[in-house]
Order: sequence, then C-alpha cells, then structure tokens
Amino acid sequence: MEIVAVPCLQDNYAWLLRDEASGKVAVVDPSEGDKVHAALQARGWRLDYIFNTHHHWDHVGGNTMLKSKYGCSVVGAARDKHRIPGIDVQLVEG
Repeated sequence: MEIVAVPCLQDNYAWLLRDEASGKVAVVDPSEGDKVHAALQARGWRLDYIFNTHHHWDHVGGNTMLKSKYGCSVVGAARDKHRIPGIDVQLVEG
C-alpha cells in the first residue's frame, strides 16, 4: 500500500491510500478538496473512496467537491450520517 500525506488547512492532513495490486485509491478526511485533487492529479490517480473518521468540517470539507469530480463513494459512521456530506456507506459500530 502506498500512503501519501496531503497537507490541508494550517495544521491538518488528508491521507491518500493506494492499493498497488488493484490501483484503488481512497482519501481519509479530506478537509480541502482542491488540495486532494491536486495531489491525485500529480500522481495520475483517480479517487474511488472517501473515508471520514468523523463529521467535523476539517474532516469532511472536501467531500462534496471530490464526490462530484470523481463519482467516488463516501464512507463514514452511521451515527453521523446527517452530518457527513455525500455519505453512501454507513458503518455501524460493533
């Protein structure tokens, strides 16, 4: 697995994860869609998934832009479904 840190905001990161075998790419907590998009473009990667660890704006701020650009699936906690923009897959604890 290839992991790339994408600096966002003043003190945060989004994380690109690329499975080398399948070529599938995910981003964890994309606060700034434009910065994530630039990092993907620089590598020639397409985005398949957005993984949100929780609903705060500095973790979900880029969801809408990235989902509209790539058609990727948004994954997050079911308890936060009303606060995670574009959520497709709702994970239940336990």
